[in-house]
Amino acid sequence: MRNKILVVYHPVGKSIDRATGLLESWGYELDWCCPAKGHPLPEPGGQHVAALVQGGAENLSESGHLAYLKTEMDWIRQWVSREQPVLGICLGGQLMAQAFGKPVKPHPQKLHEIGFVEVSPRSGVDDFLAGPTYMYQWHQEGFEVPERGELLATGERYPNQAYRIGHHAYGLQFHPEVAPENFLSWIEHAGHYLDYPGAHSKAKQESDAVHYDAPMRQWLKKFLKRWLTLAGASPTDQGNEVAAEKH
Repeated sequence: MRNKILVVYHPVGKSIDRATGLLESWGYELDWCCPAKGHPLPEPGGQHVAALVQGGAENLSESGHLAYLKTEMDWIRQWVSREQPVLGICLGGQLMAQAFGKPVKPHPQKLHEIGFVEVSPRSGVDDFLAGPTYMYQWHQEGFEVPERGELLATGERYPNQAYRIGHHAYGLQFHPEVAPENFLSWIEHAGHYLDYPGAHSKAKQESDAVHYDAPMRQWLKKFLKRWLTLAGASPTDQGNEVAAEKH
């Protein structure tokens, strides 16, 4: 079985998080790629069984013209069109939406989502979220759902929270992969964002994590397993997942 998963990251740096930890604990080899640094993106159907496109600091409404982001969008379009499994998180989901012709825009009132925010399954969709769930967020722009896509989850402030194209490509606006140490690091390095309208204070985020982190962690594990199984790459080695999902 092919066991490599491509992880596309951005200039803000690699995100070592619960998603990457779980994938490695299940026996996958992660192949890190940063197009902004000139790393070439592979052709679909090669040695990678799936691809994960991580978040980043870029705002597509301002930075979508950058050459490396255009390269990523062209690659995502090709990868998805060839029915190769792709998961885009936050910026990754926005890139996928824009790759298929949908705009990424700020909130009309310039509101942010930073902290744990309630996300609800779209009516009639019962295989993504079991019910309203608080997911971690850090963004100031949102995507529209591609014409080929299906809206999966909604939110009050940003109505489009997740979508899929077929059964192999998913775009998420939220960050189910982050552990408290991840978002505390973001606050340490970019704490000025907490002054923006809609952002939650550090104290509230820490308090909310006590209640919402564990359900989000369990959802991520189930979601990743289902995504990879539908992609024909079901995890086979789960011996280390307990340690991985805690970090």
